[in-house]
Amino acid sequence: MLISLELIFENGRIFHEAIPETDEIAIKSMPPEDACIAVSVKDMEPWSFALEREVLWVWDLYNQGRYVDGRQYSFCNTVAEGEVIVQLMVVASQIVIYIVTESHNKRL
Repeated sequence: MLISLELIFENGRIFHEAIPETDEIAIKSMPPEDACIAVSVKDMEPWSFALEREVLWVWDLYNQGRYVDGRQYSFCNTVAEGEVIVQLMVVASQIVIYIVTESHNKRL
């Protein structure tokens, strides 16, 4: 169960923490007070795709109750290289990670 996540960037770090009472995501500059186990995921998807790319865009995601329950990151250096879009969503009191892809279905 993933309840907090740290992203390390060239100029700093950001901590994401699931708030179980409201299923919101908290964005912090300091680690959570609870003891956590650190695990490197740099060789795992989607992070292996995002490494060495710049953060192009960041969105806070709101649900229908106007709670911030997610954050979306767009990683990209060049158009030719392609963009990696990662969503962090709090679902059932834990952080779930999604990779966002573009639909090429013309019927949508």
